[in-house]
Amino acid sequence: MRKYLDAKVIHETKHMTRVEWLEARGAGIGRSDASSVLGFSPYRSSISVYLEKVDYVNGIKPNLS
Repeated sequence: MRKYLDAKVIHETKHMTRVEWLEARGAGIGRSDASSVLGFSPYRSSISVYLEKVDYVNGIKPNLS
């Protein structure tokens, strides 16, 4: 029996530029957002992640620099 599940590849990042990669990364909840969403991060709340993602979807992109 396998101990870990295989990850589902959503975007092939090998040939993406940095800006393309950052845009793809911002479009969903990644590994770094998961602990905040679940309430385990002392630095960010689930509300802050939600607001970042909603703003991103509405066309207000965060500063990627």
